[in-house]
Amino acid sequence: SYYNMSHKSRNILKVLTLTTLILLVFGFNFANIYCLAQGKPTVKVDVPATTPDKPKQAQDDPNFVPKIIQDSKLPDNIKPASLKKTTDDIKIKMENKKLEKAEVLVLLGNKRGQLTIDETIISKNLAEKIVEQLKINKDEYRIYPSSGELMITVDKNKLDELASLAEVFDVRYDDREVVPQLSDSVPQINDISVQTKQFGSGDGKYIAIIDTGVNKNHVDFGSRVEYEACYVPPGSSCPNSITNVLEGSGYSSYSDAGIPCLIVSAKCYHGTHVAGIAAGQNGTARNAKILAFNVYGSLSNNIITSTTGNIKTSLLKILELQTQSLSPYYNKIASTNISLGVNGQWSGGNCDNTNFDQLNLLDTITALSNAGVTTVIATGNEYQANGVSYPSCLSRGTAVSGVDKTNVMTIDANSANITALLAPGGKPKGIFDQDGVGIKSSDGYSNVGSRYLYGTSQAAPHVAGAIAQLKSLFPNRTEQQYLDGLQLTGDAITDTRSGANNRVKPRINMENAYNYLCQTPPISGTWKINNDCIIDKNVSYQNGNIQIGGDPQTPNNANVTIKNTGILDVNFINQTLTVRNGSKLFIQNGGKMY
Repeated sequence: SYYNMSHKSRNILKVLTLTTLILLVFGFNFANIYCLAQGKPTVKVDVPATTPDKPKQAQDDPNFVPKIIQDSKLPDNIKPASLKKTTDDIKIKMENKKLEKAEVLVLLGNKRGQLTIDETIISKNLAEKIVEQLKINKDEYRIYPSSGELMITVDKNKLDELASLAEVFDVRYDDREVVPQLSDSVPQINDISVQTKQFGSGDGKYIAIIDTGVNKNHVDFGSRVEYEACYVPPGSSCPNSITNVLEGSGYSSYSDAGIPCLIVSAKCYHGTHVAGIAAGQNGTARNAKILAFNVYGSLSNNIITSTTGNIKTSLLKILELQTQSLSPYYNKIASTNISLGVNGQWSGGNCDNTNFDQLNLLDTITALSNAGVTTVIATGNEYQANGVSYPSCLSRGTAVSGVDKTNVMTIDANSANITALLAPGGKPKGIFDQDGVGIKSSDGYSNVGSRYLYGTSQAAPHVAGAIAQLKSLFPNRTEQQYLDGLQLTGDAITDTRSGANNRVKPRINMENAYNYLCQTPPISGTWKINNDCIIDKNVSYQNGNIQIGGDPQTPNNANVTIKNTGILDVNFINQTLTVRNGSKLFIQNGGKMY
């Protein structure tokens, strides 16, 4: 026994016991240190302490669910005092429209715009906790963690319960209905020569169409309708379905979700007609691909209906597809077209932060712009010479009004100072519905046919397609540079209608826009000139190299001519100017290069 041991033996035993304890306590760390010493790689990841597993995946992968549901809140999560009144107002609207359920927008915090990675994880956790507590069916909610928002369908009882949850900052609802704002127009905007250039037809770009659906089987589109989804109001249904939401998992398309309804009286052909102008084989960006968002649901009485909430949901999905690196559409969406609007409400200036924008579409459109997606919106057709409809009155959207075939402002087209651009879409004054009036484009009720329609609905997709063309031709420019290319070079059209005060706005001219942007370098990086370009102004570029002619993977000869008053100012000490095989650089008639 211990007490029968010698003093020396006792000391030896004490040392052995202490050593054993040290190994038991610290052995795991010693093992790890040993592994590291043997060359086991270390990875440094900036993660919140409560979510040690894959925060980058949480940002990019919609199917990723962090293990820990946090009790954290997003910044400034203090419920507004008006929340009770808001929910009471929503219930009154539901009663007036005899709705059993309503789709509402839940704000998880008061921070506007894109959230950080940490905040995105918190947002996802909060939203999942809400739907779990309320026991919401999977097809009745959609989570948008990167903006801290949740679209959810609830009845009156669940609405009160929702508002009481600690995770909820605010609840919004907008039951205003949106209505459609109803190929000779391509030459009218001088687009034919641009389409023949390499990358001149929207190659490699996507255009999102938020409308009544797109007939993907129409010959005008080939197989270029690559994504489909349907978001319609509760109580109505998507095509060939009994549900009001059809959305693929993650970033995948839901087959046939984007097809139009077959109710002739409901004008469901509208979305196909719009898509044909933007990206049909006879349209503007004829090589671009299409994301079809159907936001018009069918009611039992053969009436279709949509609300601003359906537009919001579509925009949030487009933002997700554009910004998440695992998405096959990552950084490929050039523009979104909204040829829809709320009738009876107009604004002569921007309507940011007003009662018009109850669902914060401005924030989503701003986030899309920051991500490289231009949101093009028709101004409406209600004879307003000094007012445009919502949402075209939002400052970060691109509001488009219409002219007729003679470049005269259409008598019924809404327009105001906030109007950004004009495009073909109208009918001459005094001319009524008939073939040959308006714009000829794809018919949603036929796989081969066409029809004539007119309105700012038809003007807007000319611009959405033009944006896709310019982004394909001139990558790495800013959103403002693309807009400048259309606004500063457009043909000046004077609005002589009563109330317009002879307002002058630019009707897009694609040849001029091309000539402007071909001699407008990017902010930084290699300036690639893949097609012929004339430099006739003072151009200074010292933030990167210059390459004339296509890459080996996409060879194309380009002739660049500096002439007249044109000057190309570069710094050859720090830059290189490469003229690829077959391409040429000319300096003539007074042109200069430094």
